[in-house]
Amino acid sequence: MNIRCALETSTCRNATRDDLRWRARIVMLTIAAVAFVCQAAQAQNTALFGPEAFVRHTGPVEPVTRTFSAENATAPFTVLIESGALDSGQVSSAVVQLNGATLAGASAFNKQVRRISLPVELRSLNTLTVELRSAPGSSITVTVFGQVQTVAAALARLEATQQIPSLDRTASLLGRDNDGNGVRDDLDSYIQGLPDTTPQKSALRQTSKAISRAMQAGVANATPSELREVSTTIARAVHCVWHQYDSAIAGGKVTAIQKLTVNTPERFNAYELYNTKRTGTSSRLPRGDTCDTP
Repeated sequence: MNIRCALETSTCRNATRDDLRWRARIVMLTIAAVAFVCQAAQAQNTALFGPEAFVRHTGPVEPVTRTFSAENATAPFTVLIESGALDSGQVSSAVVQLNGATLAGASAFNKQVRRISLPVELRSLNTLTVELRSAPGSSITVTVFGQVQTVAAALARLEATQQIPSLDRTASLLGRDNDGNGVRDDLDSYIQGLPDTTPQKSALRQTSKAISRAMQAGVANATPSELREVSTTIARAVHCVWHQYDSAIAGGKVTAIQKLTVNTPERFNAYELYNTKRTGTSSRLPRGDTCDTP
């Protein structure tokens, strides 16, 4: 029974159980998540809290408490306390505590002290308490700094420890392919290093090549016929992966190759254009052995 259905957006009607299973496999090519990567890869010293001004008002002395997160930050951490930073009076007495420990007590403040900078240790969730004991109108401003990793820095760290493959992130749509086999050299190297069989590696390469063709079709003036051909190429590649791998891991293999191939803003945008052009269209589901000859 030949069932026609859209690979990206539509649903299959009157499909058998096997047809729906193939449909589910092909839909796995839908983009789930792509890590956008910056060119630089450095940690940035960022304010995790503040700057926030605390002003002594009239009335009884009362502590003011704030909470802030440092879940995505790394040491070193620093607390900066500035007295009279609002062009108001300097404090002559105050207590600043972090997570119950006193950072600056009453004796730390006087007319000669304008700035106090202290190294601290932080938790994922932190509590800052400020109690001003000086004259009304006096103030301090508190800022907590830490190192926040950019996405690129986090990826670079994972690559350096070989937790993820080192990827080509140039602006080029297809990246470097010195041997001309249609697969980026970095992906070729990654696939070759997997503990998979030769036919399985060939299936992964076929999938990456198909996705690269889709990216090219996305930015080109591809005709409906050419787009349909690319869609068939992708379906054959996905079918091949499911033919070579156990069904428990085949979907993850396809998704991993997809994310590694579509790994920059330029490549993501091109692939998204292709999927947009294919919206509402249909292609015939593959049958039999669809693996290309290595």
